[in-house]
Amino acid sequence: MVPGEEKKMKRTMACRMLLIFGWLVSMGFFCGPVSAAEFSADLVQTRGGETSQGKFYLKGDKHRTEITEARQSSIMIMDIANKKSYMLNPKDKTYMDLSAMGGGQTQTQSEDELKKLGEWKNAGTETVNGYECEKKIFVYKDKSMGEMTHWISKKLNYPIKMFYQTHGMTMITEYKNIKEGAVDDKLFQVPPGYQKMTMPGMGGGKTPVGAAGSDDEEDEEDEEVPKPPAKGKKK
Repeated sequence: MVPGEEKKMKRTMACRMLLIFGWLVSMGFFCGPVSAAEFSADLVQTRGGETSQGKFYLKGDKHRTEITEARQSSIMIMDIANKKSYMLNPKDKTYMDLSAMGGGQTQTQSEDELKKLGEWKNAGTETVNGYECEKKIFVYKDKSMGEMTHWISKKLNYPIKMFYQTHGMTMITEYKNIKEGAVDDKLFQVPPGYQKMTMPGMGGGKTPVGAAGSDDEEDEEDEEVPKPPAKGKKK
């Protein structure tokens, strides 16, 4: 690979993995029940003074996030019931299995992790983007871990705004222009023809291991996937 292209690929993957970690933190710390209404919305995420935009789809315990980061589009799918999560690259028609990063943990597992770190406190109600929301603040046992606040829509039974700050990083995720209604099941599946990729460390390049729907996908069991920092530990 040409050195310039390799450097560009590493930078792109670093941006994507940071985005994935932020997304998993937001979803993993969701304090509401799994059951929720079906809706689609515009997504606005601000992190470190930079703003990314995209689309968000929710159907029960399935989520789909489409976002552009560093001029690169990514799609993230989480299926809590089946403990699966994926990142899709629509440009290259490839995908990565992120289940090993914690995106596939059940609601009970998420709640158990939270109890070890602190507890949620009610902070009244506020109207966010036209929806009456319960404001909840997560109080960490270790104050150095930062701050986290969720605004949970009573009607949608889901947070439509999330604030997370820790160790110098601030991230705000918000859903706007919400449209309630049925969401197509196909949005939460890896499209046929997408090739499965492994990422053997951030500097190891990419290796194709099979296409979605092919036998190779089922045979690949020993993938090495980069993991985010452990919850509760400083970077």
